[in-house]
Amino acid sequence: FYMLILLSSPSEPPKYFKSVNVSSTEIRLVWKPVDKRQINGVLRGYVVYWCEGLSPNATVRNTNVTVPSHPKRRKRAVVDSSSDLSFIDLRKYTWYRFQIMAYTIKKGVLSPEILVRTAEDGNLLKYFPTFR
Repeated sequence: FYMLILLSSPSEPPKYFKSVNVSSTEIRLVWKPVDKRQINGVLRGYVVYWCEGLSPNATVRNTNVTVPSHPKRRKRAVVDSSSDLSFIDLRKYTWYRFQIMAYTIKKGVLSPEILVRTAEDGNLLKYFPTFR
């Protein structure tokens, strides 16, 4: 008895891809994994594409997020929980663009782009003093 397994790329991007501006220099990305039926192989990780600014000529960088191997097996585990990634030491009050894709032996489908701006810096105590 032989079973043929066709390995391909994920046929959809990760779900619920969201961003939060944590501070004036940090952005946190959160997502849910690709549906198991749409992975089409063994999920190896995610690639986050990002750039600073809104210009179409901005330099696009990428960050790889690997899925940890299951400790009792050699094959990689697929976890149904959320995943997240924080970008730190960013420029203050600046727009950033992000996209994500999952990959197996091939790259999958790219998510829609999300835009997020780092927060403004300032002394909140100046505007909201502590009452004693």
